[in-house]
Amino acid sequence: MSGKIALADTNVLIYLLRGDETAAALLEDFDVQISFIIHIELLSFAGLTPLVESKIERMIQSLHVIHSDKFLVKVASQFRREYRLEMPDAIIAATAYNYSLSLLTADKVFSRVNQIEVIQYKK
Repeated sequence: MSGKIALADTNVLIYLLRGDETAAALLEDFDVQISFIIHIELLSFAGLTPLVESKIERMIQSLHVIHSDKFLVKVASQFRREYRLEMPDAIIAATAYNYSLSLLTADKVFSRVNQIEVIQYKK
């Protein structure tokens, strides 16, 4: 752990769970936190097997999960309107903003949000 804290997006964590070495290398440079919405997204995939669900839950237990509050709700709704983000993406961007965290993601939509630092996953 480096002492640098970052918010990991769902896609980067999925790559990690699938054994992607690029994702593992990116994540090892940070103390990783996630938004509660990422926890929900990880457990929402159709066809999720009990084995994979258990693997996800073990991973989540090792991470700090950031929950919602009034300020996050306000910023997420502003980001949704201003940047036309899907609701989960607006919550993720607002979480990064509210906690001054870099966002580790493979999703290019976040590059529109000027108020956060995006660290792009590159295969």
